[in-house]
Parts: sequence; structure tokens; C-alpha cells
Amino acid sequence: MSGAEASPRLIVIGLDGADWNIISPLVEQGALPNLQRLIRDGCRGELQSTFPPHTPCAWSTIFTGVNPGKHGLFTFHTIVPGTYTWQLTRSSDRKVRALWEIANDHGLRVGAVNVPMTWPAEQIDGYMVSGMIGAPAVTPNAFWPRDIRDEVLGVVPDLSMEIVARRDGHYRVDKMQRTMDRRLALIRELLTTRPVDLFIAVITYTDAVQHHWLADPSIRPANADEVLRDTYVRADRLLGEITQLAGDDTDLLVLSDHGSGPVNLYMNLPRLLEDLGLIDRVSEVAFFLNRLRRGIARRLRTPGAAPRGIISPITRDLRWERSRVYSMITHLSLRLNLAGREPKGIIPADGAEQALEEIVQTLREVRTSKAPWAHFDVRTREELFDGEWAHLMPDLCAMTTDGQTLTLPPRPYLRSQPAFLTPEEAVAVDPDIVRGTHRLEGILLGTGPSFKAGAEVVGASLQDITPTLLQVLGLAVPSYMDGRPLADMLRDGDVSVTAEASAERSDVSEDGYSEDEATLVENRLKDLGYM
Repeated sequence: MSGAEASPRLIVIGLDGADWNIISPLVEQGALPNLQRLIRDGCRGELQSTFPPHTPCAWSTIFTGVNPGKHGLFTFHTIVPGTYTWQLTRSSDRKVRALWEIANDHGLRVGAVNVPMTWPAEQIDGYMVSGMIGAPAVTPNAFWPRDIRDEVLGVVPDLSMEIVARRDGHYRVDKMQRTMDRRLALIRELLTTRPVDLFIAVITYTDAVQHHWLADPSIRPANADEVLRDTYVRADRLLGEITQLAGDDTDLLVLSDHGSGPVNLYMNLPRLLEDLGLIDRVSEVAFFLNRLRRGIARRLRTPGAAPRGIISPITRDLRWERSRVYSMITHLSLRLNLAGREPKGIIPADGAEQALEEIVQTLREVRTSKAPWAHFDVRTREELFDGEWAHLMPDLCAMTTDGQTLTLPPRPYLRSQPAFLTPEEAVAVDPDIVRGTHRLEGILLGTGPSFKAGAEVVGASLQDITPTLLQVLGLAVPSYMDGRPLADMLRDGDVSVTAEASAERSDVSEDGYSEDEATLVENRLKDLGYM
């Protein structure tokens, strides 16, 4: 690398959802010359995501070095204990210190741009621009320090927090590409004009585009190859510019929070749970009357008011007195309807363990003729999460073993549909259906003086990233972290030093979403297939 005198010591670039199965063919075609050079000069490997590979818990795990049971974030919503409602997750809901806070503790300045789950922007020594998914708009709360907003808008006046652009039911590829280019311009500007020791940026468009264009051959859009290629070419161009700006002593880490693949089976979760006798639902008439009442209530709310707790569409039509489980998100991540914990719980506390075993076994036995290869890998909370905040996590999570089944966001028209749909059946029901999903295997790529050239990194997981980056910065790894430095990728493989340190955060902003802001974010999550 060659470049500026004030270049960071370490640059971390996240390509959300990037997958070697997509990158490698493009590299072989010569379409990604900068990634090709980084692969040649550095080390690489697969990076195991969280189970399930949700964006919020994955990025939070990456930048804290701990599992979700310790950092407290699972999805885009945080459960309100003692209720069936959730609230949109804020940066203050993260329970432990992130990499940028630890670096600040040691006198290092940090710049962070577009990292998911960082709204409102955190008050760090350096600067932060909130991640697009959670930031409702280009408001002062999305920037720290606040006055950086005017500087940014002076360079990128049409900066937008929108991710997926739709008009008349169609996705606007041209508008999405312009929005991506604005974000890349923002990254270039800040990296060039605001010197820091550690620079972190995440490109979320790779994931957003893959959700809609990375599809099974039977439902693949005609322009899919062109759109996917263009997205990675733009990201590759940014990596090239970053390496030019960086100095010879700068280390660069490129990674993704999970991989991506085409959906080969769609799951209608409420119908599946109903067919298995795990939930009971109200009649269609009652369901539509409830929707009408909720719609009227929303229109009568005062503009700018604080948002009420979110009631998941999956739970709105449940008969709680006859439902043993519920899910607050559009994935097979279930909580028991437990007496004493849930307001209308029916499973007694002393019967929880047996009930959980029965439900796990029931899910493991599920089969469908529409995908004979598909069966569920089911894991309990105790197998997945450990820590003070594990009680906020689901009681069990499940994925099909090939990882390419997508849970359909609940919609009224799905009440009449079966538990499983083929890609063709799903598109016939909803032409705008999300077509790509998350895989457990992401990418990891390191280059620079701290990384071994040509090394193959094996067995890396998300919680190993922050410990590894701390080692690159010459800092001890706090003993509370679950991850370990990845010696396979470091030139000095025997550098692990741990230190007693507090995970507690201080000076956390408690700013929340207004009703209008919450609606903007919820609509964005719906466009991405998360609600």
C-alpha cells in the first residue's frame, strides 16, 4: 500500500452479506481487480456467522467480541420484558463496549461510517455516521459530532438513508446505484479529510441487492447478473481507492457478517406452527377487523409522538390461551408462551424444559415434499447464548440445514397458503418477494504488515474479529470476550495478551425514535423482507 501521511493504522471494511460463491467467479472473470490483488497479497478464509445469521446480532458480535447473550442484541427490535411487544433497537441497547469505545480508552481516534445498529450516533473520540438500516433520516442524531452533518451534506448534498428504492411496485436499480455511490463518496470524503487511527465502514448495498437479485434460477430476474456484478464492481472500486489512500503501514481487513444465497424454499411460519399444533389463530373475519382497528388507531396518533411497542404481525392474530409458542420476527426463532414471564403464558415454569424438548423434536421431524433435502437444525437458547442478557434471546432458533429457506414476512394473503412454497409458488403469490437469503459462511480477508500473506484462515467466527483487531492495534484483549485472536492470519501468531476490563458502557445517549421515525425504519425493514 502507498498513501497519505495521516492514513489510519487500521481500516476495516464490511461488505454486508458478501459471499465467496459470488466473489470468486467475478474475480476469475477479472471484474474485481482490487479484490483480486488483496487476495493475492493477503490472507483469506470463511467467517462463521451467528446462528441464525441476522444482521443486527452479527455486526454487534463482530464489533464487541461477545455472543448476543452478552451484548443483548438479536434483531432490529428489542423485546419489552413482560409483554408481547418489541421496540426498535437503538445503539444504547447494546450492553457492552464496542471496538471503537475500547480503542478510545487507549487514546486512539476512531471514524465509523454506516455500521448497523449505531443509531443514534455514539459520542466517540473521532466521528460516527449511523448505519442506514436504523437511522430514519439524515438528521443530527445520525452524526457525531453533530456539526459533521453540515460538512457531510456540503460534499454529498443528496445523501440518503434509503436502501431499497421502490416505485409503483418496482425496484429502482438506477436510484439504488446512485444512493450507493453517495455512500461511497461519503466514505472517501471522511477517510481523506478526518485523520483517525482506526477507520470502520460498512457497505450495506451488497446485502440489499442480493435480497432481491440473488435468486433461484426458476425466479431469477432477467437483469440479475448485471445488477449483482455492478454492485460488487462499485464496492471493488472503493477498495481500490482506499488502498491508494492508505499508507504502507496500514492494515486492511475486509469481512462480511454472513454469506448469501438464493432462496430454494419459502416457509409460511404461522401456518407451519398452526399445522404443528403449536399456535391457534383467530378467524379471518376477526383478523381483518383487528387490522382495520389498528389502521384507524395509527391515523389518530399525534404526529411526532413517541412510538408504541411494536406488535409483530406474526403474533397479532394469536389466541394466546391456546398458543404454546410465538415468534416476534420473520425467522424461526421462538419463545415459549411461559406462565410468569409472558402476560398470557400457558406453559408452567416447571414444565418449560419438557415443553422445549417436545417442540425441538417436533421441528426436527418436519419434512416437506417440496424440498425433500430440507430439515431443521434446531438449537436451544442454552446452546447458542450465554450471558447476562440471554433472557432477551429466543428459547430456540432453527434453520434448514442447507441454510437457504426463507421465512416469508407475514401478510394477510398468506393465511390461505400452505406451510411451504416453492420459489415459483411464492412469486406467484407475491411478485415482489425477497429472493435471496443469508448463509452462515461469510468472507474474511486481511492484508498489510500485520497479516500473513497467502495464509488460509480456518475456523474463524464473528466473535474472533474484535480480539484480532485489538491485537493488530497492539492492545490487550479484555478477558470477558468470547472470541480469540486469529493467530492463523497474523504475522506474529503468538501475541495473545488478555487483561481484566469492564464491559460496561458510559455516556450512552438515550435518544429514541419518534412515531414518524419509527414508521420510516419499519417500512425500510419491510422492503428488505425483515418485517
